[in-house]
Amino acid sequence: MKAKFFLLIAATVLVTSCDDDDGSAPVPTSGDLFPLAVGNTWEYRYRTPHGLDDFDGVKKEITAEVQLEGRTYYQMITTWKSMPKPYLDTLYYRMDNNGFVYQRRKAGEEGNPFRINASDKSAWRYSASSTEEDMHVINQEPITIRNTPISNARLFTFDVAIMADEEWYTTLAPGIGIVTMSTAWVPPMDLQSAVINGQSYDF
Repeated sequence: MKAKFFLLIAATVLVTSCDDDDGSAPVPTSGDLFPLAVGNTWEYRYRTPHGLDDFDGVKKEITAEVQLEGRTYYQMITTWKSMPKPYLDTLYYRMDNNGFVYQRRKAGEEGNPFRINASDKSAWRYSASSTEEDMHVINQEPITIRNTPISNARLFTFDVAIMADEEWYTTLAPGIGIVTMSTAWVPPMDLQSAVINGQSYDF
């Protein structure tokens, strides 16, 4: 009788722990490649040959809607947590009806890092001051982030042929946004967790 009682307790604990695991949802296969909404957050860690590094990486969070020069932007604050003292960087994003994503600071020109509906292998100029088509997009085969398969991702790259060490790479996934990012001078980072429109995702 005691054995049955303890087995019942163990089974109850197991079921409870599974039900309360982390509340995360399956990764979507469709949806906005760059979801803009106040409260959306993304947490990243640096990638190493053995997986994700132990120390903190980067957190991105959309904190507000703001008006700049007559247009509505979403304020995104990036926190670089791995520095001796956390470093904050603020950019402002908007998306037009064509799926063109624009970014800027409070002062200065807009850049156009992402064109959500651009055809595979398209190219365009990042900004009005660009001297060449320095932005490119490539449809990616299914990728894996921390054992989580992701379909329909798109890789956006920035590269100026006559310059060195300025290139950067960003992968967007449907319903999630940025899942990987790297530059010529920053190690690759992979998404660890995200909250998109109130829904949590873990990778």
